[in-house]
Amino acid sequence: MRNLALLCFFVFSLQASAQVKRTDKLKTKDEKNIKIDNTKVNQPVNNSSNSNATTIGSTNSTSKTKSANDSIAPIDWYKIISYDNKITAVDTALTIKKFQQLNFLGRDMFGLQSLSNDGQTYNILDYSLVKNSLIPSFGFSSKQWNYYQIEDINYYKVPTPFTELAYRSVVKQGQNLNSLFTTNFNERTNVFIGYRALRSLGAYMNELNSIGNFKFGGSYNTKNEEYFLQTNFVFQDIMNQENGGITDIDLFESSDAPYNNRERLNVYSRNANSMFKGTRAFLNHKYKFNNSTENEIWLKHKFYYQYQSNEFSQADLSTFDSDIRYFGNSYSNSVRDKVRFKNFYNQLALAYSSATLGELSFMAEVSNFDYYYNSIVVKQNSEIVPASLKYDLVTLGGSYAINKEQFSFNAEARQSISEIATTELKADVIYSLNEKYAIKANYHFLNKIPEMTQQMFQSTYINYNWINNFSNEKIQSVTAELENPYVNLSGNFQLIHDKIYFSNEDTQFDAYGNAEQLLVSPKQYAKPISYFNIKAQREFKFGKFALDNTLMFQQVAQDENIVNVPNFITRNTIYYSDKVFKNALFLQTGIVFKYHTKYYANEYNPILGDYFVQDTRKIGGFPTFDFFVNAKIKTARIYLNLEHFNSGITGHNYFATPTRPFTDMRLRFGIVWDFFW
Repeated sequence: MRNLALLCFFVFSLQASAQVKRTDKLKTKDEKNIKIDNTKVNQPVNNSSNSNATTIGSTNSTSKTKSANDSIAPIDWYKIISYDNKITAVDTALTIKKFQQLNFLGRDMFGLQSLSNDGQTYNILDYSLVKNSLIPSFGFSSKQWNYYQIEDINYYKVPTPFTELAYRSVVKQGQNLNSLFTTNFNERTNVFIGYRALRSLGAYMNELNSIGNFKFGGSYNTKNEEYFLQTNFVFQDIMNQENGGITDIDLFESSDAPYNNRERLNVYSRNANSMFKGTRAFLNHKYKFNNSTENEIWLKHKFYYQYQSNEFSQADLSTFDSDIRYFGNSYSNSVRDKVRFKNFYNQLALAYSSATLGELSFMAEVSNFDYYYNSIVVKQNSEIVPASLKYDLVTLGGSYAINKEQFSFNAEARQSISEIATTELKADVIYSLNEKYAIKANYHFLNKIPEMTQQMFQSTYINYNWINNFSNEKIQSVTAELENPYVNLSGNFQLIHDKIYFSNEDTQFDAYGNAEQLLVSPKQYAKPISYFNIKAQREFKFGKFALDNTLMFQQVAQDENIVNVPNFITRNTIYYSDKVFKNALFLQTGIVFKYHTKYYANEYNPILGDYFVQDTRKIGGFPTFDFFVNAKIKTARIYLNLEHFNSGITGHNYFATPTRPFTDMRLRFGIVWDFFW
């Protein structure tokens, strides 16, 4: 895969000669004056090509006003186009928001709790971050954080070749690299290629993580803008050594010598591994039938094929210093469980678009699912777990979208007409009072099929075999957001019926409330669950100093502990910014404080690649402080971060799950470098 990436990179570099040449250094603006206008470009746009052509075409029209002697393309001509056609410009500025996104996921981590090593899963603190989809997923949701989903792939339009290289140090013996190259062969044809790689040994036994995400694709439109195409291909593998967590909780929380030698702490499994792989081909294109620009008729087609597999292997099933097997009894003395999932998806839509009336479309969707093992399991009660689940999901639906200067509205509806009943309703509204004030609201109703691993599962471990006929989950969600110069407020309310979750059936616990065995299986909760959160964000500036604050309050109404989250989460950053060395370097330095209250955190299960509910041990309530120094030289951003430097001062009680610690004090180095050829 690495050789293929290098070969494609070389070929694309040769083709880049068809573009405008840069003969001078990129003229970037002052750090204090850089303002990317996200208010307009980030608003939802019509799915019609008229909207896209207008937005992208504005860049081309600007280029015509440049003089013939000016061969330097402004930075805001380098466009990033998201899956849902939101357009932003490449931004090389050094900001606190960019620093908050410096991690393996490349996103703001507020509301997520990372584990001790890079490339592991994340525990969810903010329940509104849970993603729900009409189309049932493979399962193994904890693996999906490090997996490129369809909506994670961006497209580009650049006047000259553009490269972004990123490096970040990891936890012992490894590195985290991310590279992207994109170029336009001409004004209408763009290609891109990217590779993200991580290898991190970790601080504990059997904790190595190795991840590779390769992507390439492109976009094209005809000169008369009657046909648009976007396509991409991804190849991904996620390998995790699975130690099951540490058994020596007492040694970890003590300040004696074993605490300082993480590799000496005992874990539940010293030889378990999991490998999650995926391959996907995606195509999204549309064709306009008529020549009118006022009333357009479009035929749209969206397709993807995805193959995924997950394998859990374990050579020795014994638990260190214990006669009890951590995952229960088994059919043999070694484990190699492998399951595969194929998904074909086709959507065909006919749309009418008008500059005055908006866009109205009707669609038909067909999804084919094939979830299978290479065996049949007969349980002790004579229940048979089949080798596969196969079915088709056919849905009909429609959508309507309109964009005005101060108002935008988008609504979608889907209903299945096959044997499996599913329903989805969505509505988004944005109203801008003026340049400073905006109100956003979203409603989402979902009647969804359970995940594949919840419906059926096979394993060498006896307790991990089931075939279920659960009812669909019903989820109603309302989100509102108020943008203003004073404080950004947002809230989310969810009403959940027939919640499906994993829980442990073992009733024996140690002194810390951790189960002696993980006998986990899926269950359905018949009673309703209500969830509510409110989030506030505000940055205060005092000359060259700034204080960035994000706070969240959450509340769950339920009769049992099914959805468990901390009631309060906060992140506060105080930092200093200035130009030094005769304005050659822009510097930011400060301290980040993070805290969340104690709660019954979910525990991770490596066999399922998912979390399960527990209500016997609370974790959290520990503060973390990070010290950082960030710098920018031209288009290179350099990050130096001392994470959790208070770990040896405020007590050794910091856990990400009941058996998995949060990271210790660690010095990180990172760099992001943009090249405009």
